[in-house]
Amino acid sequence: MNLCDLHINQEMAVLEIEDHPLKTKLLEMGFRKGKLVKLAGKAPLGDPLLVELSGYKLMIRKKEAQLIKIAAING
Repeated sequence: MNLCDLHINQEMAVLEIEDHPLKTKLLEMGFRKGKLVKLAGKAPLGDPLLVELSGYKLMIRKKEAQLIKIAAING
């Protein structure tokens, strides 16, 4: 499952980021293994996505969100 598969207000943990030229950028933005990420909203046509991560909100393109693998929160 990847980040763009989340439903609004659903929260999961980052599992990994696929190898891609944008991987470093996504890591710098805070998408690290184990971090909780929540889908806060979507643009009217579904792209970009508004996500909450580490206490802040950011917009991310659906194309970039597909690189971020997520998993259910343990516990």
